[in-house]
Amino acid sequence: MLLTLSSLLPDVVVNDGQWHDVVFNITNTRSYVNVDGSVTFNSSRPNNGDIASLLQRAPVMVGQSMFKGCLDNVRIGGLLLPFVDYYNSTFNVSHVTPLRPHFNVSVSGVQLGCHSDDVCALNPCVRGVCGDIWNLFTCACPEGWAGKVCNLTANMTCAHSPCVNGTCYNLTHVDFSTNQSQVSDVGYDMFQCNCTPGFEGKRCDSDTKECVPDPCQNGGTCTELHLNYTCTCARGFTGRNCEENIDDCKVGKHNCTNNSTCIDGIDSYNCSCLSGFNGTYCELDINECAEMEPYGPCDANGTLSCNNSVGNFTCECKPGYFGRLCQYDPSMTCELKKPCQNGGNCSDNATAFSCSCPEGFNGTTCEFDIRECEDQPCKNNGTCIDSHFNASTPFFAGYRCECTVDYTGKQCETEIDLCKEEPCKNNATCERLAYNEYRCNCTPEYKGKNCTIFKPCHSAPCRNGATCHPTYYPVSNYTCTCALGFYGRNCENITDYCSPDPCRNNATCVNLNTQGKYFCNCTEGFGNVNCSGLLEYCDPDPCVHGNCTPLMDNYRCECNPGYTGVNCSELIKKCDSNPCQNGGTCEDLPDAFRCDCPSGWVGNVCQFEDRCKVNPCKNGGTCNMYDQFGNFSCACPVDFTGEFCETQLEPTTAETKSDPSPLLIGGVAAGGVLLIVLVVFLVVVLRKRTSNGTYSPSKEEVEAGRVEMDSILKPPPQERLI
Repeated sequence: MLLTLSSLLPDVVVNDGQWHDVVFNITNTRSYVNVDGSVTFNSSRPNNGDIASLLQRAPVMVGQSMFKGCLDNVRIGGLLLPFVDYYNSTFNVSHVTPLRPHFNVSVSGVQLGCHSDDVCALNPCVRGVCGDIWNLFTCACPEGWAGKVCNLTANMTCAHSPCVNGTCYNLTHVDFSTNQSQVSDVGYDMFQCNCTPGFEGKRCDSDTKECVPDPCQNGGTCTELHLNYTCTCARGFTGRNCEENIDDCKVGKHNCTNNSTCIDGIDSYNCSCLSGFNGTYCELDINECAEMEPYGPCDANGTLSCNNSVGNFTCECKPGYFGRLCQYDPSMTCELKKPCQNGGNCSDNATAFSCSCPEGFNGTTCEFDIRECEDQPCKNNGTCIDSHFNASTPFFAGYRCECTVDYTGKQCETEIDLCKEEPCKNNATCERLAYNEYRCNCTPEYKGKNCTIFKPCHSAPCRNGATCHPTYYPVSNYTCTCALGFYGRNCENITDYCSPDPCRNNATCVNLNTQGKYFCNCTEGFGNVNCSGLLEYCDPDPCVHGNCTPLMDNYRCECNPGYTGVNCSELIKKCDSNPCQNGGTCEDLPDAFRCDCPSGWVGNVCQFEDRCKVNPCKNGGTCNMYDQFGNFSCACPVDFTGEFCETQLEPTTAETKSDPSPLLIGGVAAGGVLLIVLVVFLVVVLRKRTSNGTYSPSKEEVEAGRVEMDSILKPPPQERLI
């Protein structure tokens, strides 16, 4: 049966290596193909029947030679096409209904499984791994390559060996705005070439242009060579770059005569003739005497005759006339000839000249030296040196005296005495030791080489056992370190620790200013430091290892060293808490502990750096630690001052000592700061001291709470400068 149905091609192409569901059917009006739900219709249909009639009249061919791919679950009219015997024991698919025996089926060239062409057999990938995707291939390119067959460079690196004549360096960052000239087919170049000499270009694949810019000078022609060039010079030039003009005036290369000067040009030269010659090569002599009458170039008034010679001439002058051309008369002798020697003064007239000689010379032109040393003019054993003492001595007029070290003057007549300049100040006396040495005997209040440094502590201004410290400031001059219990500019004031009265219950206060405290004489029945406690609380004594202090409503035990607790019954070791810092070693004491600090650390627990270890004091100053907090002071040499001895003192006189200066304020302020530090230190010390019958005011009042702190250590009143 001939089927008149035209070809029906679906809109969907199935060539991606995936499984697809394809259905072909014929309805009453048209035929169609359905691929995965996408339907393609055709208005033509076979004559006389539907799909069932078509199957009865015409053979159905599946696959054929033009088909490449895999077929599975092929059904015709709903019946499964039997590629294999589904009834055998291997497959056991008895639930399906095959075409047999409904149709005659011919199976030819059927293979089990999916088979396609081996597209990778021809190695289509230039590099990388070939992948088969059902009659198509893909290439998995290695890093740095791209394209269908991995034949394109991508983000080229040194792995591609891009540098032809140079060293390659990989880049980690690319400036996309400047990296415009790309070698890579895809992406950006990720390499940089360092070209070997003679090559250039991004890949060092071009010879360098040695003639750009043109190195050849003076019209030379440049010829390119590898790593080099050569210059073909224009006439008259030589050198690698034609920079050198050929000297045509070298000996043997020119014809200038009669001592003329050869002047070099470009590929030529000229001869500059001496006076008396001319010609191209100065070979012609000029007869100067014949050029004009009567004596050629010689002056007519002063000349007797003109005599020509080769390249020259001479003028024979009349008596008294001189000069090359006899042009000067005798009245011009002093001005032009300067005949007087050794500083002599010249005078002339129309006929002659004369010389007035300085001391030590005589003769017509002062040419003779007079021997003055023969008269022994030098005094006090001075040595006389004449102007002609020997050939190596510079010439001088007259004579010179070389004096001994003790004398000076033209004739060594003056004794050298530095005391005449009065170097000693402030009523000091000067004593001559030698020609260049003296000694100043200072008054007691001054010192220094010239007695200019005032000694402010000489008059012992500090009272009550205070220590005087010179400061050498123009006004204050000194500071006083007061003994305990005193204050003031000169430590003249007594600190009253009984004002205001700290004692209670009609007790009498005794001021112990030299000990930095007070003592209360209590009335009967009262006790403790301020007489604020009742003695009945300490009778009997409740303190096992300590002293009992009565309070108004209780008692307090002051424990002996090594004990603690309410009744001092517990033994303690203060080193158990490891109080020493920075590597210090702790040692237990009866009532405290001690830290042995390593080098470079100070303080009661080694907590402060020893700033004197590196000696911050300058100009020979000595660093001294003055407290346990790491503070220091610099003991300066006599001529220096300042925190670090960094300032050199100007000489101080008695007059400047009394002048007002802003430094007074600074000195007093510094003294006030030191006094405050001292008071704080005393408070710390007094809090740690205990003894029978004497109390620590600060410790007692902290617990008793009855007396203000300023009644324990009274601060001194503020000082006022007058």
